[in-house]
Amino acid sequence: MHRIKCVLFDWDGTLQRGSLVKYYGYLVLGVFLSRRMKQFVFECIELVDSFFARPHLVLSEFELWKLKKKYHIGIVTNRSKMFMETMLKRAEIKEGFFEVIGATRGLWNTWDNASRGWILIDPKPSLFLSQFPFLAFLKKHKIDLSEILFVGDDVSDYLSVKGTQVYFAGIACTEAQKKSFLNAGLSQEYIFENLKDALSYFGIC
Repeated sequence: MHRIKCVLFDWDGTLQRGSLVKYYGYLVLGVFLSRRMKQFVFECIELVDSFFARPHLVLSEFELWKLKKKYHIGIVTNRSKMFMETMLKRAEIKEGFFEVIGATRGLWNTWDNASRGWILIDPKPSLFLSQFPFLAFLKKHKIDLSEILFVGDDVSDYLSVKGTQVYFAGIACTEAQKKSFLNAGLSQEYIFENLKDALSYFGIC
């Protein structure tokens, strides 16, 4: 029996529906570009998509309110808190509805002198669990790690809490995503095709 008191969500691809702009941009451009150019162009796609496409959430307004009545809910992001709050506002989510646990700097990004750019490094639990915003969130709500469910669609989400008491549910819409989770050590039991199935498994409806 899972004693969940808090549900934390990744944003892109988990709580927010995947963007067609991103999908087709990655699909088409990824074939023709060098690795360095891919990174630059993909960052441009992310920027354009973030500012011009209205976010669409996987859960309805009714489902979100129902969830909030029973659990502490929040969004974990390696973007700035200000950026995330802007996205929620554009999604017409009331200010303060979600607690945003954001990094003051990119949580899993580091500057690479060789490529002269920001790169994603292998996340470790300490990089997530020892961050001040997260510790402040735990203290505020008097929550233990074993009472948290974190839902994400990327291996980096899983690795950020792997080996801790935090429950993790992986959203895998493709075989590639599923394989990545399995290779990282996530049990098949905790891999789901969509967010609603993941919540249902943990008795969260």
